Amino acid sequence: MRRFFVTFVCHCEKVWWDAGYDSLWVAVKAMLDLQARVSQYLGYQITSTFCSFVDHPTPITAIADAAEVPELFREILSSGNEIGLHIHAPVELLHTGLQDRMIASDAELLTKLGLPHPITYVAGDWVTSPKIVVYLENAGFKVDCSVYALEGVIDKFGVRIDYTKRKDLHPYRPARDDICADGDSKIVELPVSGHLPEFAHHEYEHLPEITERIRVRYDALHEGVDIFQIFWHPFEVVTLNGKDNDTLLAAGVEPGKGHGKIDVNHRVLDAVERFLMEFGRQPDVEIASAIQAAKCWAQQVQT
Repeated sequence: MRRFFVTFVCHCEKVWWDAGYDSLWVAVKAMLDLQARVSQYLGYQITSTFCSFVDHPTPITAIADAAEVPELFREILSSGNEIGLHIHAPVELLHTGLQDRMIASDAELLTKLGLPHPITYVAGDWVTSPKIVVYLENAGFKVDCSVYALEGVIDKFGVRIDYTKRKDLHPYRPARDDICADGDSKIVELPVSGHLPEFAHHEYEHLPEITERIRVRYDALHEGVDIFQIFWHPFEVVTLNGKDNDTLLAAGVEPGKGHGKIDVNHRVLDAVERFLMEFGRQPDVEIASAIQAAKCWAQQVQT
């Protein structure tokens, strides 16, 4: 048996330049519409993971985007997609492991909003503590998507994490005291294999372009299950007055101060759609959420 999964994981954060949530609606709806078109073309329902964002401006403050736009998250669920959890703690406290200690309470926050208990997690700024696997297990999570081996070593905010040990990017079960080591935890780790904007421009100069990396991984899989996890943010698939995220950053637009016409970034999403409609036709390829892909991988490992 051979099954190759392409899994999109959205870090579903409020768009930084938007004072409100209009751009978040545009971004998520655009992806849901893309999924519907690709599903119709391929003849099965493709799904993905949208990780609800919980921000912590202070250690005692939690702001969930799902509380601000509950209708949007209900639409995500009704389309067959998974709701995960993505946390950002104050950067000056990341070295303390505070972010990981918030996993259980933030998961409970989402359930209080009427969402299913999340079972897929992504750490803010890719920062994980040595205890994260235990925190995830204790909070009822099944999948983690925080290992960012594409960049290798994370060295910022007083934290240094060497993800290069997982440079093969294949799924694995991490050890309870080291997220980069093989172990026997209940968590399935899906290392980041790509970044959605790469479909429109070559982002990682030290790597082949993303479609080539996907095909190489696919061709190398002769038996078993592999998962190619691709992350993205809403601000990467929308434009403001025709300007994309990089242009807005270069222009010095202040957070929350962007005004004007919000539109879909067709350069990015059209490239994604073309690739999925072509590559997704392979009989052993499936575009599915993190939990769907992880369950299939776990079943194959157990047999």
